[in-house]
Amino acid sequence: MAKWETCEIVLCRVREYKVKGGFFSTTVIPGIDQWEARKIGVSGSQTIYESEEWQCGPPYGDWSREEVEAEYENSEREYQKMISHLLNEGWESAATNEDGGITLMKRQIIEAEPQAATDPVNLLKQLANLHDGGILTDQEFQAKKAELLKRM
Repeated sequence: MAKWETCEIVLCRVREYKVKGGFFSTTVIPGIDQWEARKIGVSGSQTIYESEEWQCGPPYGDWSREEVEAEYENSEREYQKMISHLLNEGWESAATNEDGGITLMKRQIIEAEPQAATDPVNLLKQLANLHDGGILTDQEFQAKKAELLKRM
């Protein structure tokens, strides 16, 4: 049996800097960002990967073209490292939202309980399914059924 786990990728503001401007005003200057991969579960989310942090300096209007490009390259490099790591861990791309965010999924194999494999009632049900599917003849089904009923 298998179940699927879900992971979302989010861009996080780790820290931001506030600079007092004029009278009664505060300007927020972008600070430090990083990518996070969060596994989504019934009880909430759990961070399973954090990229390296990178500096996001003053607002874009105050940056040179080279500084803007360098910030984009840092972000993209960290994003690609994270995606590569997650793919190597068995996560698969599942969806992309309108903002460009990505959702990953990972298939987890759940071992059947040992009791289910040897429980006579479960074995009878499996036997009946094989018979109904035409895999076992009436004679084979009756012989195996009698053997299982003796165990009970």
